[in-house]
Amino acid sequence: MIYDIYTVAWKEWKEYVQQERTRRIGPLRGLLFVAAGGVFLGWQVDPDFGRSGLTVLLTSFLSIMFVTTVVPDSFAGERERHTLETLLASRLPDRAILLGKVAAAVSYGWAIALAVLPAGIIAANLIHGFAGMPWVDPYILLASAATSLLAGLLIAAIGVLISMYVPTARQAHQRLGFVIMVLFMTPAVLLPTLPAAWLDRLIDGFERLGVERAVAAGLALLAVAGVALLGVAMARFRRARLIL
Repeated sequence: MIYDIYTVAWKEWKEYVQQERTRRIGPLRGLLFVAAGGVFLGWQVDPDFGRSGLTVLLTSFLSIMFVTTVVPDSFAGERERHTLETLLASRLPDRAILLGKVAAAVSYGWAIALAVLPAGIIAANLIHGFAGMPWVDPYILLASAATSLLAGLLIAAIGVLISMYVPTARQAHQRLGFVIMVLFMTPAVLLPTLPAAWLDRLIDGFERLGVERAVAAGLALLAVAGVALLGVAMARFRRARLIL
């Protein structure tokens, strides 16, 4: 089973690389993009990159962004290229196909997020020169790695659910983009409408909870949501229904 998952994930990764070459973005340019992105984050966006909570949010956003670029293609893209029938006709177990595609998308976004971390940390410390301060906060690094992984898992699970039942990758991209927009915009829209007393209680609750417990609670929520949606995708995965 594990080898089958690896086989599917490796196939997906090779397709990612092939797509980048088609767009004339080779490995060297990809590395330069990652380095430039990290330098920009550490220089312009967050001078405390590697030590502040904003690091966690930025790396998670990067993971989500890059998972979003590939996961809609997981089934819808193969359907357009007429390669889905061949994959479904193979002896690979259903779970291996689904988990392999999810694992590839998650690892792709996570790898880029982790690659940006050292570039941003080096840029923040060299450019802003905080003498006497540690270069990194180990807790922030761990939180960044864990949050970007689980955020990528959540988006990948949503993405495969969408991609399984739409005819084109473009439609999958559009629908996933709409879902992500709703996820990001809902708190921004709802919070200002809450009574002031409720907001005060919410802020007070976070302050009493503490940063570490709040992050742990957020990680638990992401993990539960991601695993639950992945379970839904497994339950709905039917080879016959994937041939639209």
